[in-house]
Amino acid sequence: ASLTGPIQIIQGSQLVNGVYLGFPHSTQGAVSAAEEFMSQIGSTLDPDRAAAVLRLTADPSYPQASGDFAHGTISERKALGLPATGQVPQAASVVLEPVEYQVRDVTPGQVTVLLLADDIITLPTNGTQTRVGVYPLRMHWAEDDWKILPPDPGANYSRLSAVPGTPQAASDGWQVMTP
Repeated sequence: ASLTGPIQIIQGSQLVNGVYLGFPHSTQGAVSAAEEFMSQIGSTLDPDRAAAVLRLTADPSYPQASGDFAHGTISERKALGLPATGQVPQAASVVLEPVEYQVRDVTPGQVTVLLLADDIITLPTNGTQTRVGVYPLRMHWAEDDWKILPPDPGANYSRLSAVPGTPQAASDGWQVMTP
């Protein structure tokens, strides 16, 4: 069923390589899985870590996921002025904290989860800055868990970007997630 209103995030039943897996087959389970997976993917500057997370979380129909997300991490490093390969400075980090959600296109086996998140970026040259972003994940029920599908190339949700917890976020349809 479609979700509206605040939800409590469910922790997956298994911890594998630092990633929770084993979410319930429900829309709340899909949102919880998307929150866990996006937090993991968006909180690393290591392309190998991003690829490892996707090897655990990608749908079988999306075999190129680990490479796609590793390339995304390399692009993020470049955008932040960090070297594309090798070690990043010790003081450099990214932390993605999903705060609110929306669901779209809900069916029993698939749902698009939109996450409104704080992206906390720390760089040796700029200190710590926070930006807000909208992160969509198409989720599919496969292998007794929620898995990530390829992104919809035509989808653009950037117009829904708003500061979490504000009247603008509420009017854009964002709902609160609690741990």
